[in-house]
Amino acid sequence: GQKVSEDLSQLDFYLNLHIPSHTQLLCLPKNMQLLSRVKRVFIENIPETHPNSDLQNFLMTSAFKETKVFVFGYSVTGWKSGDVSSTPIEMYVEGLEKALKGVTKEVYLNYWVYSKDSLQTIVKASANAERIIIRISKLDLENELDFSGPAYRTAYFSVNL
Repeated sequence: GQKVSEDLSQLDFYLNLHIPSHTQLLCLPKNMQLLSRVKRVFIENIPETHPNSDLQNFLMTSAFKETKVFVFGYSVTGWKSGDVSSTPIEMYVEGLEKALKGVTKEVYLNYWVYSKDSLQTIVKASANAERIIIRISKLDLENELDFSGPAYRTAYFSVNL
């Protein structure tokens, strides 16, 4: 095989959870710190029945510190059909809260159902990103939102339901 450069800042990390070998990556030991320097992270095709612990642990231990773009939940079939998932993002909020803190350019979250608390937590965790985009999702909100707290670098926030 080819040797991977030690400078990972120009590489993308792509994880498609419909591919068994990709799913196995979730169970690697906590040595995934090397991912902290990848340029873009794509985690897609997350099954609605996916056991939350493997992906949650992966998000908690990968520590994306220098990532520019983070895409969570993209699905080619969902994108074409416009279907909104019925999966609550709550099962991944703790991991996303940790993973998103280091993202600097764009956060994309697609095909999820958000409660007030999950949306507030995720937006606050994404405060270092210039753009936060939530697409083809459902907001299950009963109260007003409160995004006070962190100093936001965010210049663009979009919710496309």
